[in-house]
Amino acid sequence: MNRIAGLGLSALCASTGCAPAPETDEETGLVELFAGAYDHCANVLEGDLFNRISSQDASASNARTIIWQTFLSMNENDAYQRYSNYHDEAHRAGGGGGLSVFGLFDVNGSGADERKLTRQQFGELYRHMRSLNASASSSDWSQSSSFTSAYTSYIRDANTIEAWRQCVTARPEPGLYAYGSRDDAGNAYVQVVWSPGNFAGIAPAIEVEFVAQEGFTMDPGRARVAVGTGRSFAVRGAASSREFEVHVNGTYQEVGSFQAQAKIPPAVVPSLVTPDGCEQRRLSAFFAGTLPQESLGKLRSFGYVPIHNVQDDPSSRVMAYLPCDPSSP
Repeated sequence: MNRIAGLGLSALCASTGCAPAPETDEETGLVELFAGAYDHCANVLEGDLFNRISSQDASASNARTIIWQTFLSMNENDAYQRYSNYHDEAHRAGGGGGLSVFGLFDVNGSGADERKLTRQQFGELYRHMRSLNASASSSDWSQSSSFTSAYTSYIRDANTIEAWRQCVTARPEPGLYAYGSRDDAGNAYVQVVWSPGNFAGIAPAIEVEFVAQEGFTMDPGRARVAVGTGRSFAVRGAASSREFEVHVNGTYQEVGSFQAQAKIPPAVVPSLVTPDGCEQRRLSAFFAGTLPQESLGKLRSFGYVPIHNVQDDPSSRVMAYLPCDPSSP
């Protein structure tokens, strides 16, 4: 099992940064995905996502998409470091490497038999997947606020969101945090969290105002937000199903001015893009672990595709490799 999957919220909070933590967590060996003042708290959400992926619960598909979109937003070196860390950690915990984490980079079986991609192998695959998925979405979830917005829109686990809120409000320095969310009907909201830090005695609440992109308004446009509440504000706009940003400005005379940015994700979680026809069949088998990496290039060269024992199930046994018409579905 992935080490993260076995952690409860309190243990996860302790090991991934709900209190100030070093850049690399000593217990799990994981490096932080984000950079910024409160970004280590996003590891609370990240841990829950990987827990869902490992346990294959009902939200695993959305969880995998959020992780994968975030992963593709990283530069190649950071992405390889992330892959390498999770591969090694999963094997230390006794499970498969990529499959139990990303479900995308297993190229030679699973568990102890799975070999780790070299930096060069990873780079070739990563660049290929970035090009294939370039049109999947304009979303860049590499920033903590965007990642938090995606989590609250597509996963909506109240306990984990509360653990995240407790993490950011436990910081000693003051901060204003904002993230977007959507309900089941696609209605958009902005949640604002005020963390006064060491100024809690003199600044238990802060005045905020919103600046939305053209075509959107906030209800209300100005408000008072108390410490740690995560107060929610409705977004109004005719085209509110698309992705957009809302800026939040907060001022407290004795403490100073604060800014936060909330990205409202699109109303429907973006799906990952794979090419049509033969290449789609090959990549589906490759990602399912039934097509070894060394076979992928050969099948491309020969124009062949794997045919599986169970139709449309790329994880089932490969029965044969047959020529493929590039125009076929």
